[in-house]
Amino acid sequence: MKVGRASSIPSPPNFYGRIAEVSFVHSGSVITVYLFLAACSLVLALNSVTFDTDPGKMISPDLPFRKDFIAFKSAFPMFDNTFLLIVEADNSKDAEKAGQSLVQSLRKKPELFHEVFAPELDDFLQRNGFLFLPVKQLKGMTKEILCIRPLINMIAAQPDLPGFANLIGSAVSFVKPDAGPENLIQFVNLTDKTMQAWVKNQSLPLDWSEIVAGDTGPKPVRFSITVKPVIDFSLLDPAAAPLAEVNRIINDLKAAGNGKVKILLTGEAALNSQELSSIMKGTFRAGIVSLILVGLIIWFGMPRTYLVIPALILLLLGFPLNFGFAALTIGSLNMISVVFVVLFIGLGVDYAVHITLRYWEKRVSGQGRLSAIIAAAEDTGPALALCTLTTSLAFLTFSFTDFVGMAQLGIIAGGGIIVAFIASITLVPAVLARIPEKVFSIKAKKFSGLRRGIPAWRKIRFFLTVVTLCAALTALFFIPDVHFDGDPIHLKDQASSTVIAYKNVMRHEPGEVNAAQVISPDADTAKTTARRLEELDVVHSVRWLGSFIPDHQEEKVRHLHQLKGMIAGTVNFQGDVSEEAGKAAFVKLEKRLKDLEHSFYGSATFHTAVDNLRATLSQVNRKAGTGTPLASLEHDLFMLLPNLLQQLASMSDVPPISFLNMDSRITRTYVSNNNSWRLEVIPEKDLARKGDLRTFVSSVRSIAPRATGAPVEIIGAADVVSSAMGKATIMAMLFVLVILALVLRSIKDIILVVLPLVLAGLLLLGCTVLFNVPFNFANVIVLPLLLGLGIDSAIHYVLRTKEEHGRRNIMATTTPRAIIISSLTTIGSFGTLWLSPHKGISSMGELLVISLCITLWCMLVVLPQLIAWTQEHCVASTDGNKLK
Repeated sequence: MKVGRASSIPSPPNFYGRIAEVSFVHSGSVITVYLFLAACSLVLALNSVTFDTDPGKMISPDLPFRKDFIAFKSAFPMFDNTFLLIVEADNSKDAEKAGQSLVQSLRKKPELFHEVFAPELDDFLQRNGFLFLPVKQLKGMTKEILCIRPLINMIAAQPDLPGFANLIGSAVSFVKPDAGPENLIQFVNLTDKTMQAWVKNQSLPLDWSEIVAGDTGPKPVRFSITVKPVIDFSLLDPAAAPLAEVNRIINDLKAAGNGKVKILLTGEAALNSQELSSIMKGTFRAGIVSLILVGLIIWFGMPRTYLVIPALILLLLGFPLNFGFAALTIGSLNMISVVFVVLFIGLGVDYAVHITLRYWEKRVSGQGRLSAIIAAAEDTGPALALCTLTTSLAFLTFSFTDFVGMAQLGIIAGGGIIVAFIASITLVPAVLARIPEKVFSIKAKKFSGLRRGIPAWRKIRFFLTVVTLCAALTALFFIPDVHFDGDPIHLKDQASSTVIAYKNVMRHEPGEVNAAQVISPDADTAKTTARRLEELDVVHSVRWLGSFIPDHQEEKVRHLHQLKGMIAGTVNFQGDVSEEAGKAAFVKLEKRLKDLEHSFYGSATFHTAVDNLRATLSQVNRKAGTGTPLASLEHDLFMLLPNLLQQLASMSDVPPISFLNMDSRITRTYVSNNNSWRLEVIPEKDLARKGDLRTFVSSVRSIAPRATGAPVEIIGAADVVSSAMGKATIMAMLFVLVILALVLRSIKDIILVVLPLVLAGLLLLGCTVLFNVPFNFANVIVLPLLLGLGIDSAIHYVLRTKEEHGRRNIMATTTPRAIIISSLTTIGSFGTLWLSPHKGISSMGELLVISLCITLWCMLVVLPQLIAWTQEHCVASTDGNKLK
């Protein structure tokens, strides 16, 4: 439907009216252009916009601490975007077995995993682990092995149940008065456990290696595995394929372990992938809910249902344009800039609300459709243009900071504000023109607006304003307690499995995730730096390549070489004993144990172990008497015997460890291709408290000024972001003051616009302290955003007051209604972010809702009272009412 212009309508007196007139007259063309541009923008955005969850990339790479971290990742790329797997069980053997199976499964998938680093589970440390024992302990262990050497050779020659009985019988000669070799006691105890398991229909192979090693201290029940996955940044979720595969392998191992083994998955790549999922789900859900909620608020707030249509169409067509603008200017979204989706819904509709309500006001006063839209654009255009200028500049101040995440959102949001303004004076008139004439059946009556003020309300408003001013002054005392939480883990979904695993690692092994990284140019410098760092009270230890070279190796190797040629090198375990031979062996075994039990030789510990084994053997005989085959028990007793002989052979011929014969996997983890040496500085504390974290970083950097790693990144980013928040707020305020001074040219009007925002800002800071909601990487935008959002309502209210020139109470106009609807839509839109599972996005929504509620209060209560105080000398209208 093409609508012509009546000849009786005078030419619009300003630019905004002329634009609205052209758009109204050529409505079909305008809507077509918007549809075309929206479609093109959406296609461009969907095909080019990427998403980056790396919190480090939200900080400028030109800062010194960021350059250090980038250089570190360049030298050691395997520590960029990794998985960290923690394998734990009730006993060391179960944990070790599951860990080795996990490592082997991962290494079979080189197309998904570049590197798998698990030194504690690899052959190198398994083979050379005895060199890390103290000299005294290693000497005693060697002596014990030589003592029981004949027993080892005996069982190696006859590895079956009869041979086992002979072994026990021969053990009598090794028992001395009030003593007994520790290895022999260990052997009896382990045999008892293996037989008890068999009686219970379980399998617990006898670990002959533990018999040789004796008591070497607590065995590890937790093993950490670092995995470098193949990351495909061309995908929306770059780590999706390796993450799915590692989860499949973990689930298979858990099923095979029958609940005995626990495997935790965390690490940067896993955390980022799960964070991406929570952000996308939360933002998509927030976008849908906010669109519905905004529509409902407008529907309830508008005087006629059809007035909702222009606002919703502006959102539906304006959002793709804003998305396309983001694709052209930024190209990549992060966890902060992605909220532009909700931001545009909350802010874009405001422009449509103001011009549509003013249009309604003109129509009710008796003007025709075209003249009403021209007058509405003419009246609201200057205020909307000023709001666009101040708000977009407030957003663009983010781009002057080193906080890239905030800068990106500022650019996108600034562009979105301009899109919303242009659409409000072009698309909205065009949509109104296309709505059928019959919808506009309006009775010509005076627009009543909202209820006019009454004396009782004026007294209440005065009291509430005084209370608000006092509260704002009180909030000044809370400002020193306002703080910034720079730990990125606090932003993520706290219920996600990767975050739970991360916290578990922090409790048990904080060095795995909170170690500082130091780069040295050579081995000598690395050794000197490591020694100096270990002297610090805040440092628990320093891991570097030299940490894998044992002390006193020559003496240790000399002791181990005594075993060379003393132990049988092979064993021929068949595992096919007959039932008759097995039962005869147990009869003999029981007799041998009885002889040991009644012997006057051996310590009390030795006799207790023999007594327990004899009791267990009785249970074995009873079970064997029921027809249960003994082959499975024989298998459990001897299946690991070859490991013993292999271990003894390797021990007796182990060479000293040096940088030259170090395992290649370990070497390339600590020495880069350009010969840079990496040192891991493990903190003494878990660094959960910010003060401990800052003390650790400053202490380490006092010795290694270019130290980097997670602690340095957290402190550096926190300083940058908190500084960016203050810088952006100050710059936004200065820009707003300059623009207001140029446009309003009245100190009184400038104060009326700015003072409510200052009060709202102070009250917001006080609330962050009272409700313990610290600023973080995500919600840090709230304070500058408060200025950009709050300034609009103040401008509309003050300019409408000036426009009326005291002719009527401003409460009798559509402006207060528009302010309320706009504020409620923004609150409803941003409030949906509060529902996000992502902690950072949720805290952003929480603070935005609080800040917008405070701003609305200041606009509807404090600002009218301020205006009343400044205009008490003016006669507001012909009926004698003062302007309130």
